[in-house]
Amino acid sequence: MTLITIEPKNKADYELFISLAKRLKAKYTEQPFAEKEPTKEEILRQLGEDYRALQNGTLQTRPLKDLLDEL
Repeated sequence: MTLITIEPKNKADYELFISLAKRLKAKYTEQPFAEKEPTKEEILRQLGEDYRALQNGTLQTRPLKDLLDEL
């Protein structure tokens, strides 16, 4: 068999797919949709903004854990 992964854009599309799968008596599994991981470019852009804010003296502090999670 072949595995198909779908990522519906809204709940209505998701429900339509599920009802179709049930109607066709197709076997399916559901997995929670993970939030989008930031790209390397987004992380580097944010770090660059933080660096400029640090140089300007406008950087607001945040927990170290948040910074490490971004990396």
